[in-house]
Parts: sequence; C-alpha cells; structure tokens
Amino acid sequence: MESVFEAQKRSVFVRVYVSLLWLLPFLIITRMIVGGIVGGVTSSENVPQHRAGASFEEEVAADYASGKNASVQFFERNGGKVLLAQVFLWLVLALTGRFPGTGKYIKEKELNKTRGRKLPVKS
Repeated sequence: MESVFEAQKRSVFVRVYVSLLWLLPFLIITRMIVGGIVGGVTSSENVPQHRAGASFEEEVAADYASGKNASVQFFERNGGKVLLAQVFLWLVLALTGRFPGTGKYIKEKELNKTRGRKLPVKS
C-alpha cells in the first residue's frame, strides 16, 4: 500500500536537534548497563565464598559494595574509552536514523497525528 502523497522529508535541523536531545539519555542508559554488567560480574565471583556467621543481608550488602567498588574502579581506568565508544555508537545510531525523530522521512503515523486524519491510500 503506497500513499498517494509523496513521503515528506524531515528537516536536517530537526534531525540534528532531536539527535542531540537523545545524546544525554543514551549516555546515561548505556553507562548504567555497562556499570551493572561490571558490578554484576564482580559480585558474582564472590558467590561461592560464604562468610562464616554472616546473615544473608550482610552477604548481599558485602557483594553490593564489592560490585560498586569494581564498577567505580572500572570507570576510573576505562571511562574515556567507554565514553568514546558511547559517543561513536550514538553517532552511528543518529546518522542512520535509529532514534525516534531522526529518520530522513516522516512516517505516515506521525503525519496522521499532526493532521488528525488518515491519508488516502492506493489499493
């Protein structure tokens, strides 16, 4: 089903602006994911080592602290590399139009929302 109207292009200014808006949430989310993986791997290494006489809550707190410390140390050593990888990945996703609002063409669903009506379609 093709639309009778030609697909509308999104302005380059809007695409760049929306891409920049996506930068901060992308950096925060990917940093959380990397930190969680590093902390999880580190705390999982301590699982077989039970502390004598320690309660479950104390063991969880100790594993949490070791994971947090490992994550902080990881970002102190490799923070620049991680940031460079994040910015590179963001740039690739923004240039290919993978973030919402960064595509070259406006989708028909978005046009319907802005105009409040359906576009005629060919059968």
